[in-house]
Amino acid sequence: MEAGRLVVPYVPFKTFLTAVDALEAGLPNQFDRSVWPSYSGAIQGQLLGAFRFLGLMDEGNCPTPALAELVSKRGARRELLRGLIERHYRTLVALDLTRT
Repeated sequence: MEAGRLVVPYVPFKTFLTAVDALEAGLPNQFDRSVWPSYSGAIQGQLLGAFRFLGLMDEGNCPTPALAELVSKRGARRELLRGLIERHYRTLVALDLTRT
């Protein structure tokens, strides 16, 4: 991957949600594959890519305020995720999917 280039994540949505739920026990200071030891290496890599793409961790693999909010506000998670998706998938959200 080129430096500074984000790759669109490919991770099952349920797996992503479960990974966020697991962080309720406490956010790590820095993300690496050891954050989710029960997942396969491939899923761990996909999760790291998804968190990076969605701005939930920074260039140093540290959690962002957006992730802290997503983890701490479980009741608002649906709306927070909607905002992330609309912001980071702007081009796709703008498509008329009934005609695409």
